Amino acid sequence: AFADRGTSVPSFLARVHEEDRGAVELAVAKALASGMFESEYREFRADGGVRWISGRGEVEFDPRNRRRRIRARLLLRPW
Repeated sequence: AFADRGTSVPSFLARVHEEDRGAVELAVAKALASGMFESEYREFRADGGVRWISGRGEVEFDPRNRRRRIRARLLLRPW
């Protein structure tokens, strides 16, 4: 899950613009392998608009060292 919003990965990806979704899916896969998430993408807003997001974060692990969630900081881009 993406911790800042308590969002599952599929729910998160559903909001990503379809032209950016493949690259974001790859960034999530890389994060799950390396522990670090970084991606820039367009996201659909609730009002139907689109905004640019720059996200960086890391994978959080539980006490048994299992991947638990990705905790990311998401920055709105002005363009």
